[in-house]
Amino acid sequence: MKKLIYLLVSLMIISIIVINCMPSFALANAKDNLIVEEKEKFKVFVGCLENMNNVEKKLIKEDRKSLIKKITSDKNSINVLISFNKFTDADELNSILDKYSSEIVINSIWFSIPGKDGRAMKKVENNDIQKSITAFFTEAKIDNKDNELLELEEKYGIFAIELNCNSNITEKLMSENIINHIDTYYYPEVEKLALENEKYVSYISLPEKPDGTG
Repeated sequence: MKKLIYLLVSLMIISIIVINCMPSFALANAKDNLIVEEKEKFKVFVGCLENMNNVEKKLIKEDRKSLIKKITSDKNSINVLISFNKFTDADELNSILDKYSSEIVINSIWFSIPGKDGRAMKKVENNDIQKSITAFFTEAKIDNKDNELLELEEKYGIFAIELNCNSNITEKLMSENIINHIDTYYYPEVEKLALENEKYVSYISLPEKPDGTG
C-alpha cells in the first residue's frame, strides 16, 4: 500500500512538473520558427507567426508584449511592428492613430490584395499614410504597368504598420481591437547567442497577414 501511495504521489509530482514546463517548451518551439542561423549571422523574422499552432501564437504574443513593456520602461521610444486582425485602409488607421499623432512616427506600412499571396511595403513620409500609398503606385507605374499592379491599386488592404513610439503609447496600442500582434526588433536571447558566437543579428520584418496568405 505504501508503495502504491508513493507511486501515485510521484506520478502527481511528475505531472505537475510536465504541465508547468509545457508553456516554456511551446514558447521555445515558437521562437525556433522565427530564427535562422547562418554562417555569419542570425536572421530573426519580426512579426511572423507562421508554422505555429494557436497555443504557440498566444505564447509568443504574450512574450513579446511583456518584453516591449519591459524595454520601453527603460527607453524613451521604440520601433514596434504591428499586424492587424483584418485588412484596413488609411482612413480607418488614421481614426485610430490620430489620437496618438503627436507622440508617434509612422515608419512603414505593409499592404496586399486580400486572399492572395504577395505583399508590398512603403516608407511613410510625415505620418501621411494615404499620400505615401499614392506615391507608391505613382512611382511603380513609371516602370511597371502590368495587371497585377493595377489589381493591387484597386483592391489593396493595409495589414501592418511600423511605428516609433514611447512606452505610454505601446501600452495603449495593445488595447486597440484591431491589433493582432505587436513585436519589436530585439530578441535578447538571440543577441546573446550572436555575441557568444561572434555573429551579428539581422532583423527582418515579416508581419502576419490576417488571411494567412504569404
